[in-house]
Amino acid sequence: MWTDPIETCRGLLAQGRAADAETQARLALDEAKRRFGGAHANVALGNVALGEVLLAERRAAEALAPLQRALKALMHEGGLARLRAADVLDTIALAHEHLGDLHAAERALRESLEIREKDLGADHPECAKSLEGLARLYGEGRFEDANAEGFLVRARAILEAAGPAYADRTAALLHDLGVFYLKARRLQQAREVFERALHLRIASEGETGPDVAPAVRDLAMLFAERGELHVAERLCRMALALVDRQNGPDSPEAVDLVLDLADIARRLGRQRDSLSLYFRAIRLRREIHGPDDVDAAELEAWVESWITESARREATSSFH
Repeated sequence: MWTDPIETCRGLLAQGRAADAETQARLALDEAKRRFGGAHANVALGNVALGEVLLAERRAAEALAPLQRALKALMHEGGLARLRAADVLDTIALAHEHLGDLHAAERALRESLEIREKDLGADHPECAKSLEGLARLYGEGRFEDANAEGFLVRARAILEAAGPAYADRTAALLHDLGVFYLKARRLQQAREVFERALHLRIASEGETGPDVAPAVRDLAMLFAERGELHVAERLCRMALALVDRQNGPDSPEAVDLVLDLADIARRLGRQRDSLSLYFRAIRLRREIHGPDDVDAAELEAWVESWITESARREATSSFH
């Protein structure tokens, strides 16, 4: 019995077994060709699986060929296969994005949106996938940012209208919209969407759910940007307590929050607290990524230069 290899390969990738996933994808593709012939839909699925694995292995140029073959076969088959073709177009767009061909990525995403709108209706939650991809392209300063906002706002309206079943996707999209507003210094709008995202996370996962801490951190960064450092610090400590409870005090998820707290303490003028937190972050990075971690070395060098500069300013001030 031949089974769809896509989910199997995704499961292997999630386990960090990329080589096994590639082997599985190639075996499934060869078997599909042998059993069904080159034009069969199952061959297309094998090509999708192989393309996704190659892309996950950062081999985007190689991934495009099997993905394009799959797209051609699925579009030729028509019917429900067209919706699978829209998913393939999303993946093709990601490959082009990795290769730096942003206009090709945009064309693929607009084509996937056109398929979904035609086959499912313009307000179907699947359309939000294409809109989110377009927003990602436009939201990095590579195109007009105003377009990114339009895509995100439309996707938000679609997902929120779809109800609680889409709460997780809505919360993730609200994070992206909030980051957009934060970069644009539209802080009140950023606060509204970050608070909405946190509400959705708590409603779907409970107050200690795995995605609650990142949502709390978003709010903390907003208040830090507004200069409300004591509020930001309190929220960061809440998020860090959640991370410590879920993953342990020395987890990778803790590093960014420790750095956030260090930055806040430095801005508040609490140098001793700040240094303690910076050195904790350096220790965590080396425990997680090894003693030669580049980010840890760069942070340590910056901290040492900051200490030297602070001492020099203090000495100069005392002299005068």
